[in-house]
Amino acid sequence: MRPTSLPLLLLLVITTSCTAGKAGPAAGAAIPECDPAAPETPYDRFFSRDDGTGLALAGRVSSVLEELSAGRDRYLRTGEPVELFPTIYYHTTRFGFDLALRDGNEEGPVLLDMILRFYDAYKNNRDRHDTGKAPEAHWMPFFEAASAADPDIGIQESIDILNEGVDAHILYDVPRFVRRMRDEGTVDEAVLRSAFKRFDEVFDRASEDLRKDLSERDPASAGMEFDSLFRSAASMVRFKRARGFELGMSDRPLATVEPQPVLEHDPGSRKFFPEQLLRRGICR
Repeated sequence: MRPTSLPLLLLLVITTSCTAGKAGPAAGAAIPECDPAAPETPYDRFFSRDDGTGLALAGRVSSVLEELSAGRDRYLRTGEPVELFPTIYYHTTRFGFDLALRDGNEEGPVLLDMILRFYDAYKNNRDRHDTGKAPEAHWMPFFEAASAADPDIGIQESIDILNEGVDAHILYDVPRFVRRMRDEGTVDEAVLRSAFKRFDEVFDRASEDLRKDLSERDPASAGMEFDSLFRSAASMVRFKRARGFELGMSDRPLATVEPQPVLEHDPGSRKFFPEQLLRRGICR
């Protein structure tokens, strides 16, 4: 296993998440029609111009968050190393989701679509691992390291394991999903580039929640100074993401062999929708 590199820990802030507040009602809860008497929300502009496509995308991301939340719960309860990745992925996706829903311009739905495509690459390999099938080659180091580790490992070994998943996701999965979006031609390249860059905003916001979870599993790390390390981590992630994006936008060969997976997610999930939105309803 390569030496510990804490900056890579924050890859999982890649995509990559829901509101910064509490989750809303259970999955499948209907969003009411607009209540003009309810206070305006930061999410009104996103839905004011939505034809239903954005709502379906948001439901699918909420469904993804349900899955990631379940993985995080298992990690906090049992310490299973394989659940380290969904634990940190949960936090980044929460903040990415909120970022997308606050966008009243054309980038909002693109952000949601990116979250789904990026997650599909991880989930496809996680499903294969869980069912006894071989993951893609670039994901093998993570699953092998996680499977061999003890649930009581400390934060340093946890970071070593996460680094394997970080490299798989950012160096291989990013270029592949970007290449597919570019080739589909449904999103202007300038919008695609701008939306991808927007995810940089979630890194610092997610770091505190990441630290809390890691410290809960490894109380001895609670007093460690993380601030400078996480700032360095954010810079490293931004740099590697930018390289992955440019590879995806180029015509250079990708390191992945298999095509971008496309998985099904429940568009009716509402569990992680903002409470403000569920109270006010969709105002068009």
